[in-house]
Amino acid sequence: MIKKFTFIAIIAGALVSTVSCQKSTELMVIGRWLIDPVGDPADQPGAYWEFDSNGGVTFYLSPQSEKPSIYKGDWKIKKSLLRRFIEIKGVEPFGEAGIYEDLNGSWRIDFLDNQKMGVVRVDCPTCPSEGQSYIRRDFTKMK
Repeated sequence: MIKKFTFIAIIAGALVSTVSCQKSTELMVIGRWLIDPVGDPADQPGAYWEFDSNGGVTFYLSPQSEKPSIYKGDWKIKKSLLRRFIEIKGVEPFGEAGIYEDLNGSWRIDFLDNQKMGVVRVDCPTCPSEGQSYIRRDFTKMK
């Protein structure tokens, strides 16, 4: 009887911990995140992503141009045993003249605190080829 109770307590504790971690990650992600320049020429100066508390995400990719590029989609936090992910879907792919960008997919959170976030897209079901799945973005939280 004691072993059964201990097993149930461990499972319940793990579930509470998972839900709690997922919620705290979600709260930290909500807000505006300025893209740090890490070598992708497609990212314009001042480009940022905005995650809202209702599960919407907006990408402002050229906010300083006369015709800003703004794309919208949905997001949520997923958690595996050891990793956290931002799942993004519903963003219309965009691009021209052979330059194609798709922001949908599963983005692994490499680091996250109140000021910095680093993500790597590890899966993109809507990308036309597997090589387009991998994208890295580092961010600084905007005030």
